[in-house]
Amino acid sequence: MRKSEQPTAQQLVSAVIQKRVCQMLVGSILAVLSFGASAEENDEREALIKTLRQVHANYQSADEDGDGNLTMRQFRVFIDANAEIDFARARQVKRMRAYRPAFLAVDLNNDGSLSWQEYVTVLRSGGSAAR
Repeated sequence: MRKSEQPTAQQLVSAVIQKRVCQMLVGSILAVLSFGASAEENDEREALIKTLRQVHANYQSADEDGDGNLTMRQFRVFIDANAEIDFARARQVKRMRAYRPAFLAVDLNNDGSLSWQEYVTVLRSGGSAAR
């Protein structure tokens, strides 16, 4: 989105929803991981939360037009950023240049764009929700 353009109401709502979904995901993981956790487990939990926040920041950064969805080109930027932090299978996708198959696998509703909700669904399923 250009600096001079104002975001639409739909873009603002989408951004709020994305932020809330990320907060819920982090909160859910935090609740599960913190139950009866040792100091070492708490450190691992904190590292995971930090990583998830970075992944969400990578998503928002790749979403250049601010519409809340990633195009195939934006998805490539997202994967490359996640490969830098060694998140999920991003490094493998980047190394194999398998951006298109990866994108098609996580675009659950087959609309040609990837929403944060679709990505979170695939993450939560451990990849089993991917097509």
